[in-house]
Amino acid sequence: MLSLDYIRSGGKLGLYQAFFSAPGVVVSLNQTRTGGSRPAAQDIPIELKLEELDLFKELQPVYASNANDRPFNCLEEIGHRNAEINAGFGGKYCYLVPTFTNQVNEAMTQCRMRVESSPLSGPNITDDLAKGAGGKYRYLQFNKDPNSHVKMTAAALFRHVGNAPTIKDAPGWDVMTSDINEERRGDWLYVVFKTREVFRVDKVPS
Repeated sequence: MLSLDYIRSGGKLGLYQAFFSAPGVVVSLNQTRTGGSRPAAQDIPIELKLEELDLFKELQPVYASNANDRPFNCLEEIGHRNAEINAGFGGKYCYLVPTFTNQVNEAMTQCRMRVESSPLSGPNITDDLAKGAGGKYRYLQFNKDPNSHVKMTAAALFRHVGNAPTIKDAPGWDVMTSDINEERRGDWLYVVFKTREVFRVDKVPS
């Protein structure tokens, strides 16, 4: 037990705790020590398994004149139902095709659906998903927050009949947009995503 006789008026008492920090890892020991000089920092060898991921950069609609021209790399529907966005509404055959990146500052962190009365354009906004179908314009808008470690690593369409679903109705998926078919009759239709916490490594040790 430390005696208060060792701490004089105006004096200081050093209290030290072992602490380790690395990307994605923070460890502090419950034990502390007092007195003496501050322990010198030490290098601790650790082994990391690095994995290069294909992250979603954006989605864009690809239009076709008939179902036979469906792109081979378009998003699938999770229940193997129709993956054509405008099914039942006329207009162009519309499919969502992703592009990928392994740069975390270019990767999508959020995606939301926008239904507008007037055309939209700009960075991180798709072309109109309802092209040629009439009615309102339908867009996906992406956010690419470089400060967020949570990135989108997989995407698919989720088509549903019945009451409005939630993400719990799409097991294995983490987040989803609002309804692509908002304000027009037909199936509920969403883009669903899987997310993962990702850390950037600027230099890989040799």
